Formats: sequence, C-alpha cells, structure tokens
Amino acid sequence: MSRPYSWSDYCLRDGTCETLHAKCGDDDYYFEVLYNADNAKLGIWLSNIPRTVLLEAVKFIFRTHSEVRRIGYRYSRVPLGVYTRTNHFRIELPGTQDEILARMSKHERKKLNNRQRRLNEAGNITLHDYKADCNNPDSVDAVNKFFEFKKITHGKNYNLTPKEYIQVYQVSDIYALRCDGEIIAVKLSCKQCPIVGGENTSYSIDYAKFYLGIIMQYTLLSELTKKGKAELYLGDSSYTGQRTYKQHFNSIEETAYNGIIYRSFTEHIRRKAAHAFRMFIKALLPWKLVAVIRSVKRGTKLKYSL
Repeated sequence: MSRPYSWSDYCLRDGTCETLHAKCGDDDYYFEVLYNADNAKLGIWLSNIPRTVLLEAVKFIFRTHSEVRRIGYRYSRVPLGVYTRTNHFRIELPGTQDEILARMSKHERKKLNNRQRRLNEAGNITLHDYKADCNNPDSVDAVNKFFEFKKITHGKNYNLTPKEYIQVYQVSDIYALRCDGEIIAVKLSCKQCPIVGGENTSYSIDYAKFYLGIIMQYTLLSELTKKGKAELYLGDSSYTGQRTYKQHFNSIEETAYNGIIYRSFTEHIRRKAAHAFRMFIKALLPWKLVAVIRSVKRGTKLKYSL
C-alpha cells in the first residue's frame, strides 16, 4: 500500500532528483523532479514554463517511471491536474539599501525608524548571520529558539531536529537577532541562486511590541541587497494578517497553483469531485468558522477572535 502524499514529502532526506530538459521552438527549459517512492514532485516554483511543456513532462515521467502514481507541484504559474488556486508574494530587490526605504511611504519609514530606535533602547541589539551548519552550536541554538517561539505564538510543533528541519526546508542561512546576547528573533532563508526564499520567521512574544517580523524582513532585504540578490520569494498568505505582513516593501502579489496530477483517470475524477465538494462547503461557511475547523484539525492555536 502506498503511503499518503504530504507536502512535507518535498524534503531531501530520501528520494532521488533528476533534471529534465525540454526544448520548445527556440526555447530551452530545465527543471528538477524529486522522486520519493510512488510520488514525484516538479520543481517549477513560479517558473515561466508553458503548459504544453509541463504536460509533456508529466507524460514523460509517467512513461519512464512506472512506480510513480502521482506528481505534485507548488506555486506553478499554470494549473495542472487537481489544483487549488492560491496567491504568492515576491519582492524584486533594488540595487541599494536606500531604494528599499524609498519604496515605503513617509509614514511607514517613520514607523520603522521608531520601532528600531525603541528596540535599540531595550538593550544591546546585534544581528548574527549563521550558515545552516548543524556542527555550529550557534546555528543549532538559533533553530531551537525558532521552534520555541513558534510553539508559543502559533502552537506549532515541527517534531524535527534542527538538522532535519534545515534539510527538509532547505535552509541555507539563519539570521538571529539578539538583545544583550539573548536571541529574540530568528529569520530563516534559502539562498541557492539569485532568487532567495524567505523560509520562516519567529520571535519572542516579550518583544512583540517592537514588530520584530517587519524589522527582520527589512534586515533580510538589506542583507540580500548588499549581496546582489535579485528577488525574495515569500510564498502565499493563508489569513488576513499574514497577507498584510507580506504586502510590505512593495511586494508583488500573483496568482499561483498547488496541485497533484494522478496517473489513474479514476483517481483523478474521485479527487476532483472531493476537492469540488470541499470548495463548495468552504464557500458556504463563514471564513472564521473555517479557521476554527482548520485549527481543531491541526491542533494549533487560533489567531482570530470570534
């Protein structure tokens, strides 16, 4: 019996990768595929690949890998198989740090400066950039603090060691903000090319009044700009507060799709019908009630007051 498909399967702890090359007219397209048991996952995150090319790639994978029963993907620019429409935020990085501030309104710049000033008055504030190296005690300490903060603020328990988390989420850099030596905020990122993934952020609730999420976002943008990076990917937003946070710094919101392509046509129809039914029920229910149901299902704390 095949194991259930989960998005947590996109880790690199087990499975093999191969790079596909597709030629369409005068254009060449390259993307990776991760194989894990009877699952495959397309590495096409916001890639400008025509739908016809992706459909041919799907046929090729099913034809050459008889064990694969389903092919998943995240943040595709085109829908395939059984899919959910979502949003995605990205920030095009400027040439200088001054341009980051220039994108903000005068009121927003004033608020950011006031928050940074008040934070600096709270103690000796230092920023540390650690490579995601589990042989470095500082890196391990920072990830453990990330776990601790997420457990308190979101009720989230990853059930992973720091090494496993770094590998699963492909973390490359860990930014730790310290006050008098104590870690008060952690920002994780994935720097593998000119496009950087802003993986996750957590902070101590004792310092929540300083809006550390925004301060760490500005810090990351500044560091990436100095290093000549091109873009920062922020992923989607699952609730209103998160969407507001990701709209800062002149971010670009786009439509994207998450989905699964099934080898079996019968399975495709069954999953499509089940998905349509869930979307119908979701449309009927108030969004706050949907949040309650999801919270109970996941065992997490609510971020909404009913």
